[in-house]
Amino acid sequence: MENNVKITFWLNRTKKNSKNLTPIYLRVTQNYDYFTKATGISIPAGDWDKKAMRIRGATTETDTDNSTLDSLKVKILQIINQLNLSGKPYNIHTIQKTLEGREKSQLTVMRIYDEQLSEMNKLKGKDFAPATIIKYKNTQLRLKQFIKFRYHRSDLYLYELNYQFMSSFEAFLKQKFNNTTNTCYKHYQRFTRVIHQAMHKGYIDKYPFENYKIKLSKKKIQYLTQEEIDRIYQTNFKVERLNVIRDIFIFCIYTGLAYAEVESLTPDNQQMILIILILNKIAFS
Repeated sequence: MENNVKITFWLNRTKKNSKNLTPIYLRVTQNYDYFTKATGISIPAGDWDKKAMRIRGATTETDTDNSTLDSLKVKILQIINQLNLSGKPYNIHTIQKTLEGREKSQLTVMRIYDEQLSEMNKLKGKDFAPATIIKYKNTQLRLKQFIKFRYHRSDLYLYELNYQFMSSFEAFLKQKFNNTTNTCYKHYQRFTRVIHQAMHKGYIDKYPFENYKIKLSKKKIQYLTQEEIDRIYQTNFKVERLNVIRDIFIFCIYTGLAYAEVESLTPDNQQMILIILILNKIAFS
């Protein structure tokens, strides 16, 4: 199939900029299909050698730009060679996706994580609370630190993820940041949600952490007695801010609402609150 692929560079004169520079574009053709891509290099049109597909001149900048064109051509040839070796059928779109990093084999951990955060940010305040997004960002930071520490790289391909990765990540969190097992579990939970989303999108075929589990340590829950609740309620902290906190705390106790739920209450919720208080009084009477 390699013989059917033609790689050419050309000046896209329709894209000339205000400085009178014309961009060099790449065209990859296979049979009757092709795709084009900007190389990021713009030059005066008179400096282009159409036949040689090179930039004329002997300056350092010219040499660098010509080397960039050579590297791009070599990269495409390498992609074609890898596709041929794989034995799987491919077409011009497969070559383009691989070149642009959109092929499955080119997808990375940070790329899919950034995509997930971008989607979450679009739904901030609707499906995702700001605090939730911050927690996901914190997990991404820990993943970046771990990959740099363990693999001496800035990122990993999805196909490199396995049981050992997650095991080492948990150990890293405990040793480097003194995280508890429960905190490790939260990082694991957020990261695996990102991985499952990638699976739903078809980015990855198999869950890489099969059979890996983090055993949560059971916490002994301590309850306040009615006497202790009454003492808190009757205490005057002599600071208005603390008295407000006291009232919210007592309100949470008798309604069963979490602080985040109390924060989101509006005057329209008064009837609902009254029903909750009555039901709780009946349940505990």
